[in-house]
Amino acid sequence: MIRLLFSSLRARLLCLVFLAIVPSVALALYTASEQRRIALVELQDDTLRLARLAASHQEQVFEGAHQLLVALSRVPEIRRGDAAACSRLFAELVKAYPYYITFGVAKANGDLLCNSVPIKGSPNVADRNYIQRALRTRALAASDYQVGRITGKPSVNFAYPVLDDAGQIGGVVVAALDLSRLNEMAKQAELSSATTLTMTDRNGFVLVRYPEPEKWIGRPLPEWKSLQAILSQGGRGEASDPAGLPILFGVTPLAGVGGEFYLSVGVPKKMAFADADRILARNLLVMELVGLLGVATALIGGDRLILRRFNRLVQATARLADGDLGARAGQADEPGEIGQLSRAFDEMAQRLQLQVKQLKEAEARYRALVENIPAGTFVTSLDERVLYVSPQIERMFGIPGSAWMSEPRYWVKQIDPSDRERVVAELERFKENSEPFTSDYRMRTASGAPLWVHAEAVIVRDESGRPYCIQGILLDITDRKQEAALLEHQALHDALTDLPNRTLLRDRLQQAILSGKRDRKPLALLIMDLDRFKEVNDTLGHHYGDLLLRQIGPRLTEILRATTTISRLGGDEFALLLPGADAEGATVVVHKVLKALECPFSLEGQIVDIGGSIGIALFPDHGADADLLLQHADVAMYAAKQSGSGYSVYASERDPHSARRLALSAGLRQAIQEGQLFLLYQPKIDLKTGDMIGVEALVRWKHPELGIVPPDQFIPLAEQTGLIRPLTLWVLNAALAQCRTWRDEGQEIRVAVNLSTRNLQDPQLSEQVLNALRTHGVPPDFLELEITESILMADPPRAMEILSGLNEKGVRFSIDDFGVGYSSLGYLKRLPVSAIKIDRSFVKNMVTDEEDVTIVRSTIDLAHNLGRKVIAEGVETGEIRGRLASLGCDAAQGYFFSRPVPAANLLRWQEAFRKG
Repeated sequence: MIRLLFSSLRARLLCLVFLAIVPSVALALYTASEQRRIALVELQDDTLRLARLAASHQEQVFEGAHQLLVALSRVPEIRRGDAAACSRLFAELVKAYPYYITFGVAKANGDLLCNSVPIKGSPNVADRNYIQRALRTRALAASDYQVGRITGKPSVNFAYPVLDDAGQIGGVVVAALDLSRLNEMAKQAELSSATTLTMTDRNGFVLVRYPEPEKWIGRPLPEWKSLQAILSQGGRGEASDPAGLPILFGVTPLAGVGGEFYLSVGVPKKMAFADADRILARNLLVMELVGLLGVATALIGGDRLILRRFNRLVQATARLADGDLGARAGQADEPGEIGQLSRAFDEMAQRLQLQVKQLKEAEARYRALVENIPAGTFVTSLDERVLYVSPQIERMFGIPGSAWMSEPRYWVKQIDPSDRERVVAELERFKENSEPFTSDYRMRTASGAPLWVHAEAVIVRDESGRPYCIQGILLDITDRKQEAALLEHQALHDALTDLPNRTLLRDRLQQAILSGKRDRKPLALLIMDLDRFKEVNDTLGHHYGDLLLRQIGPRLTEILRATTTISRLGGDEFALLLPGADAEGATVVVHKVLKALECPFSLEGQIVDIGGSIGIALFPDHGADADLLLQHADVAMYAAKQSGSGYSVYASERDPHSARRLALSAGLRQAIQEGQLFLLYQPKIDLKTGDMIGVEALVRWKHPELGIVPPDQFIPLAEQTGLIRPLTLWVLNAALAQCRTWRDEGQEIRVAVNLSTRNLQDPQLSEQVLNALRTHGVPPDFLELEITESILMADPPRAMEILSGLNEKGVRFSIDDFGVGYSSLGYLKRLPVSAIKIDRSFVKNMVTDEEDVTIVRSTIDLAHNLGRKVIAEGVETGEIRGRLASLGCDAAQGYFFSRPVPAANLLRWQEAFRKG
């Protein structure tokens, strides 16, 4: 009966040990926990009471200082400002009151009148905050921690106002309380060595500290912020000291002392648990003795009842592990769990013996089969320990089979790091799903050389369907991969320059756009066309042209970042992809590229100079997909090539394919015919007299759907579509009609109208201008035609003919935007123009840029020497107006005087301008 009772391991162990010990331990721990909680609450209350008691004592000390200063403020010598008597009184007072370092009186302006310590000169203490508060509040004011300027000792100073007979403040009486004395008082409080008592000012600087005051006085208290939080929660709380130990604090402010002071008492948290821990230790000691007795009983009983039988199982297991597949436990007839375990062990050993026999037989057959085929073969356990590798794999990698089988997953270390994570994940899915494994990846040979392999594997199962190993093959596919990589490179790179071609550029552009959308970063696409490349081909031949194209990539690679993609799109057209670049960054790169192209190219002894025209398209401003960015960069490149500016940023108004541009092109003729256009007039002011000497007519378009369209968007369209002639005639007639209206009203106002390049190419221009003058009855000298330098130099003979003919009839001319073109001075001298208008780009920065001042001064001198007037455009400030007048400029226009205004408002503006 006893044998059956103890046949269960669980029954024996629980009866011998745990059932007796666990409840006692739980009860002891619960009791200790409650005692610790109660002790913690009591200690927190004690710290707050102690802090308030100490604060009350300090308040009495500060109140004593208050009463002393009140008495001193009424002393006659002090009230009447007798410095000598005051100093003598204070010298005696310091001896009588050793808690004070010094006494003094400061005048209302801060000058020190007298002091208990002899002083040199007349120091001023007006900068002391507590002095100002005493003067402002007429009450006691206390300072924060400070070191006396005269005594050099740490102190807390008190100030109290001194009133004269009329009740006016004549100054303040000051007393410096010696902090070392306060700390001596703290030492007398008979606190325990583990308790800290601290008084701080409002900034957290220590005034009183127990213990070790000399270490803390004047230093910021590390736990100051924690104490403020504790004070806001009622004055009781927990914080950590600089060493990280938990401290219980009681915190309270000092009341009615003329300043902000705080007193805290801290006690280590562990002091609250001392009694409870002693009781717990005693109880645990008793239970330990009981437990030891129980363990001894369990050991003796377990040895006799359990361990002897269990050791037989251990010995059988050790023999099995050493390779003795015939090892058996021999206790199959035992009752209880040990008997069950013995029977299970014997059955397991018998199955293992059979499986090993089958595996060896299969291995022999497998070796005979696989070692004669081209592919390498392998066998691994389910935990990926290599059990076998064929000689082909040993030769393939130069690694012996013993190395492959030396440690689990040795083969994983041979996988290239860039493929390792992927292959391991594929293998895990293969083992989970039991589907055939197929993968291509890179491995490393014994010499470290890369090797591409193709691997296939399956899970092998026993007769019962349970998996027990993995079998697979390896093929060396390095040559095939290299051929595929070469074909892929040829498909994605330009054959002549070996730069990425359009296909690869577009793929990288799409990836950069996706990355830009995800990270909210811009990118820039640049398309560049080589200038004068056709001349190289036509003059030297295509061989030299090819040599030139091959040098473009290396030259750009030297100056650009590695993240930049340089691509050849075809012919002499290249593209640059700049991830992360905005408009400013793209412009910087453009200047680098154009500068790099300025250096001549050497082509087998032939020196060639070329240039480039670059178009810039930005993501997301100019498009959110690759095709649109390529198209817009191409449009910008052609704009740069046409203007000769070197580069251009995409603008929809210059894009012949943009929807807005198409809409404007379609509606411009209708706008001219149906009165959608209107004129604004900007006054020109004589800088000497301040009178208006004329106006410039500026055309605007009020589109019925798009609203107000600026002239820089529709005038280039008019020039390209041939509508510039009717547009100019409309402006000319509208301006002259308004001029006639003003003349009828008694206002002699001359008008200026702008002409374009196409107008000068119109053979009927002169007749059209004269007909308009006759139609509206306006004298020719009331019309001024403004022409830019670039228009004049496009066809100088033609310009001279038209200008001379109209000038002989009385029409006046001026050169607009002077300074930004390339006029010949010799030709300019002969032109019949009456005025030169300085471009606004030189005028707007005259105040800050001396180079612009030099250009403006030179232009004025040149024009005056040629007998021409000078008009400055873009005058926006009075300072610029004054600078122009001092340089002798004749007239000006700009926002400083007036923005362009409708004709109906011009006369009202003129009247207001005259009145100032």
